[in-house]
Amino acid sequence: MFESLGIDRYGLRVFNAKEATIVIYGLKDMGIEIIGVDAFRITPNTTQPIMEHDLDLSFQRGNSWEIAHEYVASKENLGLYFEFVLAD
Repeated sequence: MFESLGIDRYGLRVFNAKEATIVIYGLKDMGIEIIGVDAFRITPNTTQPIMEHDLDLSFQRGNSWEIAHEYVASKENLGLYFEFVLAD
Protein backbone atom coordinates (compact mmCIF):
# COMPACT_ATOMS: atom_id res chain seq x y z
CA MET A 1 0.00 0.00 0.00
CA PHE A 2 1.17 3.54 -0.80
CA GLU A 3 3.79 2.18 -3.21
CA SER A 4 3.47 5.28 -5.41
CA LEU A 5 4.60 7.47 -2.50
CA GLY A 6 7.90 7.70 -0.70
CA ILE A 7 11.14 6.01 -1.51
CA ASP A 8 12.31 2.47 -0.98
CA ARG A 9 15.56 2.18 0.93
CA TYR A 10 16.58 -1.48 0.83
CA GLY A 11 13.05 -2.67 1.59
CA LEU A 12 12.19 0.17 3.96
CA ARG A 13 9.55 2.55 2.57
CA VAL A 14 10.00 6.05 3.97
CA PHE A 15 8.02 9.21 3.27
CA ASN A 16 8.81 12.91 3.38
CA ALA A 17 6.52 15.02 5.58
CA LYS A 18 4.08 15.88 2.77
CA GLU A 19 3.76 12.26 1.66
CA ALA A 20 3.56 11.11 5.28
CA THR A 21 0.45 13.25 5.76
CA ILE A 22 -1.22 11.50 2.82
CA VAL A 23 -0.27 8.11 4.27
CA ILE A 24 -1.53 9.02 7.75
CA TYR A 25 -4.99 9.98 6.52
CA GLY A 26 -5.08 7.02 4.13
CA LEU A 27 -4.44 4.72 7.07
CA LYS A 28 -7.16 6.50 9.02
CA ASP A 29 -9.63 5.95 6.16
CA MET A 30 -8.73 2.24 6.23
CA GLY A 31 -9.04 2.04 10.02
CA ILE A 32 -5.40 1.02 10.47
CA GLU A 33 -3.92 2.36 13.71
CA ILE A 34 -0.44 3.86 13.79
CA ILE A 35 1.50 2.68 16.83
CA GLY A 36 4.81 4.33 16.02
CA VAL A 37 6.57 6.86 13.81
CA ASP A 38 10.26 6.36 13.05
CA ALA A 39 12.35 9.19 11.62
CA PHE A 40 15.31 8.92 9.23
CA ARG A 41 17.81 11.19 7.58
CA ILE A 42 18.33 10.07 3.99
CA THR A 43 21.46 10.78 1.95
CA PRO A 44 22.51 9.27 -1.38
CA ASN A 45 24.57 6.65 0.47
CA THR A 46 22.98 6.28 3.90
CA THR A 47 19.71 5.75 5.74
CA GLN A 48 20.32 7.06 9.25
CA PRO A 49 17.74 6.47 11.99
CA ILE A 50 17.16 9.58 14.09
CA MET A 51 15.86 8.04 17.29
CA GLU A 52 15.34 11.33 19.11
CA HIS A 53 12.62 12.07 16.54
CA ASP A 54 10.79 8.72 16.90
CA LEU A 55 7.30 8.68 18.39
CA ASP A 56 5.66 5.84 20.35
CA LEU A 57 1.88 5.81 19.88
CA SER A 58 1.24 2.32 21.24
CA PHE A 59 -0.88 3.77 24.06
CA GLN A 60 -2.78 6.28 21.89
CA ARG A 61 -5.30 3.96 20.25
CA GLY A 62 -8.19 5.75 18.56
CA ASN A 63 -6.40 9.07 18.17
CA SER A 64 -3.06 8.05 16.70
CA TRP A 65 -3.62 9.61 13.27
CA GLU A 66 -4.04 13.16 14.52
CA ILE A 67 -1.10 12.86 16.90
CA ALA A 68 1.08 11.38 14.13
CA HIS A 69 0.06 14.16 11.74
CA GLU A 70 0.85 16.90 14.26
CA TYR A 71 4.18 15.27 15.05
CA VAL A 72 5.24 14.87 11.41
CA ALA A 73 4.14 18.44 10.61
CA SER A 74 6.24 19.74 13.51
CA LYS A 75 9.33 18.04 12.01
CA GLU A 76 8.74 19.12 8.39
CA ASN A 77 11.48 21.76 8.38
CA LEU A 78 14.09 19.17 9.46
CA GLY A 79 14.00 17.36 6.11
CA LEU A 80 13.41 13.98 7.72
CA TYR A 81 11.73 10.93 6.23
CA PHE A 82 9.25 8.84 8.17
CA GLU A 83 8.25 5.20 8.49
CA PHE A 84 5.08 4.06 10.23
CA VAL A 85 4.69 1.13 12.60
CA LEU A 86 1.16 -0.21 12.25
CA ALA A 87 -1.10 -2.15 14.59
CA ASP A 88 -1.90 -5.75 13.67
